[in-house]
Amino acid sequence: MPDLENVRFQPLAAVRELPPVSVNQMVVDAKGGLWLGTDSGLWRFEKNGMGVLLSGGDRFSSLQGSQITALAADSDDEIWVGTGGGKLFRFDLSDSGASDPVDVGMLPGKKILCLQFDLKGDLWIGTEQGLARWGVEEGKLERFDAETGGSRVSALAMSAEGEIWAGLFDGRLLVQRRGEKSPAVVWQSAAPVTSLAAGTGAGLWIGTQGAGLFRFDPATNSVEAGTGIPGCDVAGRMIDSLYQDSIGHLWVSSHRGMARIDTKRQRATIYRHDPADSGSVPGHEISALCEDRTGGLWLAAKEGGVSRLVLKGFGFRHVKVEGGRVSSAGGNGAVWGFSENEDGSVWVGSDSG
Repeated sequence: MPDLENVRFQPLAAVRELPPVSVNQMVVDAKGGLWLGTDSGLWRFEKNGMGVLLSGGDRFSSLQGSQITALAADSDDEIWVGTGGGKLFRFDLSDSGASDPVDVGMLPGKKILCLQFDLKGDLWIGTEQGLARWGVEEGKLERFDAETGGSRVSALAMSAEGEIWAGLFDGRLLVQRRGEKSPAVVWQSAAPVTSLAAGTGAGLWIGTQGAGLFRFDPATNSVEAGTGIPGCDVAGRMIDSLYQDSIGHLWVSSHRGMARIDTKRQRATIYRHDPADSGSVPGHEISALCEDRTGGLWLAAKEGGVSRLVLKGFGFRHVKVEGGRVSSAGGNGAVWGFSENEDGSVWVGSDSG
């Protein structure tokens, strides 16, 4: 059983190459590369930790000086990039080349805030003034001006069933169900929706700016406020970002810190940034989270720090020492001391040898 409290976050040392600017979005590609969208451009970090500024130089001159506000990976492992100026780019990982800006036509608003692919491969685009869907294969843009009313689309998410969810700054929650022509409003919050997280069997988690955390159950169209744990309010009322990991735990970034919620076992804890401790969360405000294919959770702070946590590789494991053998079973023998060799092996002194 994972230990929620005894964890250490491993900082990405190479992130010090970044200028002191905000990290807005983050995604991991099929090769294990970590992409960061910042206020001053697009960065990619290799698995060995080396960083490359992709929005610098003549090759990527069209991205120079761009505020990167949205990132998404498609099924072909291409990386799509949205900017604060309303431009859309596509990076082909096969040759590390960047296409010219993808001409999607007239978006409802110049600033792209979020991107989400659906099961068909179409790209949903949330902007400061509405929602649109770009048919990648057809090359056709469909806007949903009537459905959003010009409101800012703060967050997009796709459920395991393929539903596309959109959270609006005016508090509305929209869903595009498979087979339907356009999104429909299913709920209204009294506060702006800031973030969404969809997980298998857990419904949809909704973060707001001022009203806290909610969970929407699509089966009953009902909404429950709070963390799902009676008497537990680690999330607070000002939610910045949400993420549900592969274990099923919900991560909530708020003014209180970085909360981790395990509704299955009814447990929760909160992690706070300590400038004197490099193993703490990378900042006071976590702006982006994503998971890689090896079970590592990446966290990026608004102020620029980036760290990684191995989701299943922490906590304590009880081993048995008996008759000169070590096993994973529990034991009652007393251990009097231990010492580590240079090769990483450990010598253990016990009652049995």
